Amino acid sequence: MKSNKKRKNTQRIFRFNIFNSFENSNINNLSWSLNTGENIINSTYEVNLTFLEDIFVYVHYNYTNVGNYTVTATAYNDQFIETESLEVII
Repeated sequence: MKSNKKRKNTQRIFRFNIFNSFENSNINNLSWSLNTGENIINSTYEVNLTFLEDIFVYVHYNYTNVGNYTVTATAYNDQFIETESLEVII
């Protein structure tokens, strides 16, 4: 049996890059979080980045409601914090 209701695609994959641009310095004990607007997802382990090293983070999230959301990715350790946000429509 098929439903006549349109199904909304509420799944999203977010990708963000964490890059060490601190000249001749390592970034140690680096964590990240992603605020989806519905939930906060945190990294499960810390990483260390050498100068000019980067990592890509991919997060899959299935929204429970349609709407407009502000999504914020954050990279942090004891010495600094960096955030970037974007708007998504679900």
